[in-house]
Amino acid sequence: MFSALLVTTAAIAVGGGFLALLVGVQAGVDLFLGGIVVILPQGWLAYQLGSQRWSGKPAILAFAKYSLVGAGFAALFALKTPINGLAVLAGAVIAIGAVPIVFAAKERTKATKSG
Repeated sequence: MFSALLVTTAAIAVGGGFLALLVGVQAGVDLFLGGIVVILPQGWLAYQLGSQRWSGKPAILAFAKYSLVGAGFAALFALKTPINGLAVLAGAVIAIGAVPIVFAAKERTKATKSG
């Protein structure tokens, strides 16, 4: 799971770089920050799911993850005054969609190699 998060972070960084070249640095930074706001709580969730402490409480973990994402977006929009909301949303959508796709591709590759 952590490798899928790293690949997704790299993809968002590259996408932010391309957007910075095409539109402007501000939009590229906003795309990257929008993705990071989603990826950091996802990484925390993946780490917590591996511990015995939270093994029987997935609903609490899900609530905590979405609360962290909401707080991250609130902080981002409050602290970064000139912000491109569309770029932030695009970064979040890429992060939400890319993590399961990368994870599934890695699992499929692993299953193909073993089988």
